[in-house]
Amino acid sequence: MLRAQVDPKEVGSRRAARRPPRPGASQHPHQGGARLSRVEVVFEVAGQRYPLDERAATLMAEHLRVKAAHQPGAEGAAGARPVADAIELRLIEDTADPIALGGDGTEAVFYALKVPNGGSDQLRALYHALKRLHDELGRKS
Repeated sequence: MLRAQVDPKEVGSRRAARRPPRPGASQHPHQGGARLSRVEVVFEVAGQRYPLDERAATLMAEHLRVKAAHQPGAEGAAGARPVADAIELRLIEDTADPIALGGDGTEAVFYALKVPNGGSDQLRALYHALKRLHDELGRKS
């Protein structure tokens, strides 16, 4: 009896082609890790919008979560968890809805940005906007 030679690579690709997509998975193939759109998280401070790229926003959310969990009495810790939740929600849903910063959220992000982070133009612009707001709030109290 003759048996056909089957290339194992071909079998794997046939299985992948027949496999149903996972629920919630993208129906579009990604080639080389390319994304269809660039994800940004937009913060709104005093009516102005400040976008941060996905990486910077993710790092900020991680820093805020750590601060909320391990430094509950530190400056900016009170608003850290809600802002981290808002950032992650924007990243998961890939939505452009801005995160309006005020009160505890302003303090949380202001103190999070004091941590060395590479200093992109986006981060500096957001920091300076928050610093102006922080200084104004400090003068009013």
